Amino acid sequence: MKYILYCRKSQESEDRQVQSLDAQERELKERASLLGIEISAVYHESMSAKIVGRPVFNEVIKQIQTGKADGLLTWKLDRLARNFIDGGLVIDLLQRGVLKSIQTYDKEYLPSDNVLMMAVELGMANQYSRDLSENVKRGNRQKLMQGGWPCNAPFGYLNNRVDKTLYIDPVHGKHVQIIFEYYSTGLYSFGDLAKVLQEKGLRSKTGNKVYKGQIQKILNNIFYYGVVAYTGKHYEGKHEALVSKDLFDKCQVVMNAGSKPRKKKHLFPLTGLLTCIECGCAITAQKQKTFHYYHCTNGKGNCSQKPNYIREESLEEQLCCIFDDIIFDTELIEIMYQSALERLECEGVTQNNAIENTQKELTALKGREDRLLDAYMAQSIDRDIYEQKQEEIKKDRIALNRSLSDLQTKHQDPRTTIERTKKLFLDSNRAKSEYKSAIPERKREIMYEVLSNALVMDKNILAYQHKSPYDILAGTPKNAGFETMCALRDLN
Repeated sequence: MKYILYCRKSQESEDRQVQSLDAQERELKERASLLGIEISAVYHESMSAKIVGRPVFNEVIKQIQTGKADGLLTWKLDRLARNFIDGGLVIDLLQRGVLKSIQTYDKEYLPSDNVLMMAVELGMANQYSRDLSENVKRGNRQKLMQGGWPCNAPFGYLNNRVDKTLYIDPVHGKHVQIIFEYYSTGLYSFGDLAKVLQEKGLRSKTGNKVYKGQIQKILNNIFYYGVVAYTGKHYEGKHEALVSKDLFDKCQVVMNAGSKPRKKKHLFPLTGLLTCIECGCAITAQKQKTFHYYHCTNGKGNCSQKPNYIREESLEEQLCCIFDDIIFDTELIEIMYQSALERLECEGVTQNNAIENTQKELTALKGREDRLLDAYMAQSIDRDIYEQKQEEIKKDRIALNRSLSDLQTKHQDPRTTIERTKKLFLDSNRAKSEYKSAIPERKREIMYEVLSNALVMDKNILAYQHKSPYDILAGTPKNAGFETMCALRDLN
């Protein structure tokens, strides 16, 4: 009688205690030699037996069914099957005598044996796999509830093999932060970011180029601001966040706005900032010889402003007045700064409005949760809807708690706010001179940071707006009194 030697080892956790394939083969050959068993073929397979469709196992069964072998030699019965379909096939072949013997390391199964005992053994193997799977899932849920992460670390983090926690990758963590900071400006597409960051040394974990699809995946991953999403549920992670919730939301706004800048041969610093008053279309630009000219796109086809070409130098000269609006006397800034420090020492610090608003939102969220539970208990809504809405509330609560934590950390030292406000005033004073001497790329960044929208008519800029917080500075009279200036100390 000829036997097929079948060795299997899964790569999953269920088989960590099972000998390697080579060890199985070696010991089974020794056993075959003692029993006088003839081995016609040896098969190795590294695949779980929980599911149907193992190619090597199917080949072994085919060899048995075609009569090329009469028996099976394997380490244990559970090496053959851990599911009822494959197990039933093996039992059927043995019962019908097509398979004349199954020899394991310590036991033989024959057609005349009580098939019920064999079915019990295979059933126990199947249940072991099911129990093990549930234990793993339960362990993962427990770890997630404690703020941990049960999988390989996302890009930008590393696994601590000792205490099973995550820590920020000192190299890739900085790259993730750059992705969010750059994209939030609205100046970069996914492809632009991939190219720029490759030049800065950004690589995947395997050392390959990070493509734009991976950039988009990173920007959409809430894990980076501290919230863990796993199998449709959300948990508050204990890992250190790489970005703030505020920065993450800014990137989502840019992404949802459908802003996908196309690669251009020439960089025009003012495109995207100018609008035609007559038709409301954007002002575009083109290069003629060595000069840049801006004009209405005439997207609606009936604009009389289309022929009005404006030199870039003329527009820049007109736009420089936006910097004049946010320039303040340096000496007055210093007086304001010192006064704020004195008031801080005398009065103490009240909670920031943002913190208060976030706490109010958390309270309102609790009210929503209570009303949802009342509706469910009154059988006004189905369980599926209840669980879906409760998960949404849970996600919102985690995000709000993370935002509150960021705000409290940010404002725990009031002097930091005052220093930041002073820096804003001083940076505003330098913006005009920096813009004039900057390269086109930097000019574009400065304009996008300060200017919200400029309306053009007859080659002239007739109106414009400042972005926050520069709009507050621009709205403050240059001859403002001392108290008015002090009131601006917390605008940032």
